[in-house]
Amino acid sequence: MHHARKSSVLIGSLRAVIGMGVVILLLLAGANGGWARDSPRDLDTGWEYRWGDSPIGADGVPLWTRPGVGDDAWQPIDFPSNPPDRDGRRNVWYRAPLPEGDWRDPVIYIYSVDLITEVYLDGHKIYDFGEFDDKGEGVFVGWPWHMIELPKNFGDKTIYFRIFSNYMDIGLWGEIKLMERLDLIKYVLGTSQSRFVITALSFLIAVMALMLAVLSRERSPYLPISVFTIATGTMGLAGTQGTQLLVNAPLMWDYIDAAAYYVLPAAMAFLFRDWCGPRWARTLTWIGLLHALYAAGAMSCSLLGLVTLSDTYPVFDGLLTISLILMFRATFTHFRDADPKRRAVLVAFAVFSLFLMVDMAVAHSLLPWTTLPMPWGLFIFSLMLIVLAVRHFVRTQDALRDLNATLEQKVQDRTRDLERSNADLRQFASVVSHDLQEPLRMISGYMGLIERRYADRLDDDGRTFIYHAVDGAKRMSGMIQGVLEYSRVQSQGGELRGVNADALLREALDDLNVASAFPEAAIDIVDLPTLRADAVQLRSLFQNLISNALKYSHPDRTPRIAVRATVADGWATLSITDNGIGIAPTQHERAFRMFARLQDGGGRDGTGIGLAICKRIVERHGGRIWIDSKPGQGSTFSFTLPVGKNPS
Repeated sequence: MHHARKSSVLIGSLRAVIGMGVVILLLLAGANGGWARDSPRDLDTGWEYRWGDSPIGADGVPLWTRPGVGDDAWQPIDFPSNPPDRDGRRNVWYRAPLPEGDWRDPVIYIYSVDLITEVYLDGHKIYDFGEFDDKGEGVFVGWPWHMIELPKNFGDKTIYFRIFSNYMDIGLWGEIKLMERLDLIKYVLGTSQSRFVITALSFLIAVMALMLAVLSRERSPYLPISVFTIATGTMGLAGTQGTQLLVNAPLMWDYIDAAAYYVLPAAMAFLFRDWCGPRWARTLTWIGLLHALYAAGAMSCSLLGLVTLSDTYPVFDGLLTISLILMFRATFTHFRDADPKRRAVLVAFAVFSLFLMVDMAVAHSLLPWTTLPMPWGLFIFSLMLIVLAVRHFVRTQDALRDLNATLEQKVQDRTRDLERSNADLRQFASVVSHDLQEPLRMISGYMGLIERRYADRLDDDGRTFIYHAVDGAKRMSGMIQGVLEYSRVQSQGGELRGVNADALLREALDDLNVASAFPEAAIDIVDLPTLRADAVQLRSLFQNLISNALKYSHPDRTPRIAVRATVADGWATLSITDNGIGIAPTQHERAFRMFARLQDGGGRDGTGIGLAICKRIVERHGGRIWIDSKPGQGSTFSFTLPVGKNPS
């Protein structure tokens, strides 16, 4: 029932995610259409460039911004980015005429700049991003979008851009528009809404994947999905232009975006590793580890100032290209053998990979600038992964539920079989106790009767024969009693509860009549702890061990027995030490076997069952028993039992 409720909750959440995405996508389509205006103009004509950096006049204004100064050095360019013949140069200037118009609050919108800039109009600096030093250079401070405020009389004037870049690109990048401030804010918010929605839905999918990882025993398929969707949501949030309106910290957002971007292929590699055979699994593992190490190294080195964050992108894009090709090769090797759902995921991965490659080509100016629906591609791919994961989880839970039902039925069947076996064993014990003991008693009785009635007719051999027959019958009776006691340890054991071990030991000594049978024996007992045990079996354990110590006492020594106990971590270790004849180390393990008789004890032979009964009693209580002994040096029998509460 619990598994069914968990599955239904996950399926319901998945349906909600899909429904929310469709509804919000439709709303955004209508909203963006309502915000479209005719006023924005693209600044895509009249651009010129000039390599180098302008001298600074006495008034602090660059000389190149003054009309008529070095006009013959300016060269036309279609777009203010990456002029020809760069040859390692890091400084460049761009200029373009601004159109006239009726503007209320004009601004220039630039998608991004590589890397820092100052903007001049009519001999005045109207905008800057980053700081230029005395050499005209600076450091990377992020890739935000830019809003440059213009004065009202800007029409028909020339705007100048001073640029420094030690990156592979130099200049402006993406869109350049002249528009009203309000239109720009609406434009940014309009293009950001879908990313905000994708971010929220991606984090929801990540939570679902984490829930699946917690609820499922096999976590390997779900953790990579969770990492992938968290990275997707983080990229959607950090790469959204609207976040700059909320928190104007470009470099922080770029670090967050880069970290998520660098982790993305590692999650993909570990995800597809479980889909491929052993041939590709190791390759994908190395790809995942390589990207994880690169993400950690690139972030650490850029934060420490060893490299700039912008310099880590080209290397990563090269690694990503190779990794995508290898992952594509590994996954599509098994395309024919995959079920339709996995085939759909693989097709989505192929389209997503193509988007990534195109996006990288645009970023490196190999293709013209364009915006790709990367966030939606990431989200759809994540959604397909979680759909497949939820279906896999539901099928797994159904299989586990069926397996549990089968196992429960088997347990019930085996429990009934065990109960029948115990009943049969008790019946067998009853038969043995009565039907086998009775003939033995008859043998002993009749032999005794013969010995009394015909004593004067029996010679020495006759009396010897009768003695051995009676002794054999007694020994057989003792062995039968021992076997019965051994079998009853498990089948007829009492409840385990707190018992006074000290009192039980003294009762065992009284039962053995030690004071009368062995008056010279010295038994030293310390206070024993309260144990959680079966009182009857614990007394039997003491009787067997004490009797064994007395039976195998050394003929030249007064029997001495010491009983000690220590307690640690809820368990008591009791030891019974004697000064008897001892046991060879090679015989320690054999001593606990049934019918193992190791010593004759001066003619006092036993049945060889007592120590086996001791071992069975200790194991029934969850403990263990062992011997420390050497021939002629006595023996120490130690065993562990759980500590109990004081009996009421």
